[in-house]
Amino acid sequence: MIDNNRKLLKNQAQMWDKLAEIDAELATDGLQHYNPHYSRNNNEYIQTLSGYFNPTAGKKLLDIGCGWGKTLISCGKEGMECWGLDISQVMLSKAKEKAEKDKLKIHLSLGNAAELPYKENSFNIVWGYAVLMHLPKSKAKETLEEIRRVLKSDGSAYLHFKNRIHLMSLVAWVISFFRKLLNKPISPIEIRRYHLSEIKKIVGKYFEQVEILADDFMIFPLRLTFRVSIYSDLFLTGVPKIKPDSLFNLLPTHLITLVDKFYDFLKRFANLHFPSLKWFCRDFIVIVSRPRVIK
Repeated sequence: MIDNNRKLLKNQAQMWDKLAEIDAELATDGLQHYNPHYSRNNNEYIQTLSGYFNPTAGKKLLDIGCGWGKTLISCGKEGMECWGLDISQVMLSKAKEKAEKDKLKIHLSLGNAAELPYKENSFNIVWGYAVLMHLPKSKAKETLEEIRRVLKSDGSAYLHFKNRIHLMSLVAWVISFFRKLLNKPISPIEIRRYHLSEIKKIVGKYFEQVEILADDFMIFPLRLTFRVSIYSDLFLTGVPKIKPDSLFNLLPTHLITLVDKFYDFLKRFANLHFPSLKWFCRDFIVIVSRPRVIK
């Protein structure tokens, strides 16, 4: 089992290195990176983060799976003390370059999320977006234990999970089934999905306070590409080649904007007024605090 985990981590690191060499921002942001309405403005991204936590100057932030440093750099500009960990050396090199360009000091470490190289009770905020979904569930539990260890007693962690019962999860399962049937290679960073009740059980073991928010209600991708893309290679063949150069919309742009606004409305409505609607969202943000004392 240990050898299998080491092999998986090595394959994951190699995959992310390749993706970072092709296009680090596309690899982490997805096809929305090519959406003309997708914000790359730091102030707007900070507003998005502020919907979850207050990027206060002097607070210590750890970004697990920091990639090219988008969150670190945005929060660093707000005066936060920023630490980032990633399994990909190439991603970390991209993050270092961008931070130096903006004259920001960020602390970067090469490693995996299940073995955090930090002392206990170190961070006010832990951010882990699109990380746990790429880990085997046994490693995800180890990662939660590590987050519990490094989070301050009055701190909070913000973790992203994929919903197992969403329509896109069903589509992904069907694709995966046929790939296995045809003996096609599976990506080392394939996505793991969770039931809402499963998240409560797993996360509640390590934290006394758990709040689950709907993060995205997208029902089906509205932007696709005819050519081979990082995403099609990543999740269908596991062999990255080229980035998309012929992105097209399934709907006119103005209709896509309306649909995006409708998804945002569903998210707000589910989080503020109708919690049962969360069962049908695509992604969850899980806010945890008050780390349990585990002997």
